[in-house]
Amino acid sequence: MTPPPSSSIAFDRIADRYDATRGGDARGRHTAAAFAPWLPPGTVVELGVGTGLIGSAMAASGRQIVGVDLARPMLDRAAERLPGRIVQGDVLAPPFRSGAAAAVVAVHVLHLVGDLAGAVRASAALLQRGGRLVVSGIDGNHHSDDDIWAIQHDVAARHRLIPNPPAEAIIDIGRDDGLLLIHDGHMPRRKFAQSPAHAADLLESRAWSWCWGISDDVWASEVVPAIGALRALPEPARQRQGWIEWRYVVLEATG
Repeated sequence: MTPPPSSSIAFDRIADRYDATRGGDARGRHTAAAFAPWLPPGTVVELGVGTGLIGSAMAASGRQIVGVDLARPMLDRAAERLPGRIVQGDVLAPPFRSGAAAAVVAVHVLHLVGDLAGAVRASAALLQRGGRLVVSGIDGNHHSDDDIWAIQHDVAARHRLIPNPPAEAIIDIGRDDGLLLIHDGHMPRRKFAQSPAHAADLLESRAWSWCWGISDDVWASEVVPAIGALRALPEPARQRQGWIEWRYVVLEATG
């Protein structure tokens, strides 16, 4: 397996179809609603703002949102949703002054960062006293266990460069920087529909970030069979109803 990257992974290559492959505005609203009770008044910095799906949903409820992302093509789209409130930068060194944020939000970002401890510590430095760090994209999600998921999970688990980070690791790192856990739970269930054929198409087009570092030889021997297995499922064009409950943690700055 290729060693994990030493820096954050940019999403330039997926910008033109990110929204369509990641749940679109509905997912943004779902996440923003789950996080809303935990966000204190003041500026919210979203790390890995992407195309602004979640940030714009939070802004629609009156939040003061600022977003940062590595990928310029993603930010070009985010600028349409959050004009004047996005900046290019790395979550390991976000371009904001210390204590600038009432909250920092990281949604499915930390598995793309080569230095988990550095990302958590950089987030802690941004927070005011009493500010909160909200993180999803960690281990411990609840999900439907169907034939599509089983095939996708098997190949992704074996080839993901950086797995979803353990919540306990984030909690331990945060504690060293004055962040204390105040919530560990799951978002409300999000339902979706997908067919095996569509799942195969997405995998074949390397829509998922874990695919990007795989060599041609490994792709042919490991991923192509998974694509074939998806297309070989009964009634491959028929949509299956799936669901997921993303786990997230909230840490509060004590000092």
